[in-house]
Amino acid sequence: MYLDEIEIIKAVSESKSLSQAADKLHISRPNLSQKIAALERDLNANLYDRTPQGVTPTRQGLMLTEFAKRVSDMTDELRVELASLSESFTPDIEVGASLADGVTLLPPLFKKYHDEHPEVTIHLDCGYEPELIKKLTHYALDFALLEDRSMESGMHWDKLGDEELIIVAPNRPPFSLLHQPVKYEKLLPLPMVIYEWNSGRHMVGNRHFRVNNHSSLNDNNIVARMDTHESMIEAVRAGLGWGSFPRCIWERYKNESQLIRINVDTPPILYDVSLVAVEGRPMSPVAKDFYEYVKKNVPTDYFYAGGKTR
Repeated sequence: MYLDEIEIIKAVSESKSLSQAADKLHISRPNLSQKIAALERDLNANLYDRTPQGVTPTRQGLMLTEFAKRVSDMTDELRVELASLSESFTPDIEVGASLADGVTLLPPLFKKYHDEHPEVTIHLDCGYEPELIKKLTHYALDFALLEDRSMESGMHWDKLGDEELIIVAPNRPPFSLLHQPVKYEKLLPLPMVIYEWNSGRHMVGNRHFRVNNHSSLNDNNIVARMDTHESMIEAVRAGLGWGSFPRCIWERYKNESQLIRINVDTPPILYDVSLVAVEGRPMSPVAKDFYEYVKKNVPTDYFYAGGKTR
């Protein structure tokens, strides 16, 4: 069977008469009758009973009608899938964004940049720092906004500012009974939820407490590792344990009664936020322009400033 024959069967089933079906198919009624007769000969089946009032499908006709509807639906689905293959989006700028400060800072900054340059398009590639560094080295990104600083060679790091990790715990005992500021040693036996291992987040806290408390991550009572901030917040909210979050993440949840901030008796836990590009690799003019725009237009009150909160 051909697709035009499928459309004939479907049109007849949806019409009250052959004349109406012929109108729907934009052919004459005699032409439609000829096509139905040819189809019956081809299938060696009597598809319709003819009466003065029109045609009524036989059992064979009903079976063919159901088949035709399924094929028609599958054809429509195929057309949609084939059309999607021809659709594309080729941005002018490819920018990597870390999953905390990157996704917080870059979208509103690009909105302002786009207001001034409406012809420019962007792909914001959001991910973990090691993945984004790898994409930079393979020239898949123009530049990236990353947290902390990796040991990767051949990268140019343009520091924007310092940000702070905030310790967050469930607002329930034993956490709610701790006297603040809390001695870090008191947190060690309490259950801890750690962030995605390869992000480098655990290294920020690890370095901090090695220097200030001579303790390592292995001294903590780690009960779970979560790979997104959302899952970590849900775990802390449920009472699974405490965790550390970038300030920009804590800002979203700080007014929730189920969560409390834990202040420890150490200096603030700080990490770098930087724009990163491959050393010596020239950027396109528009990518370089947006890079400089980000540097100049990061909100002045965004970063940690000697104990002041945003």
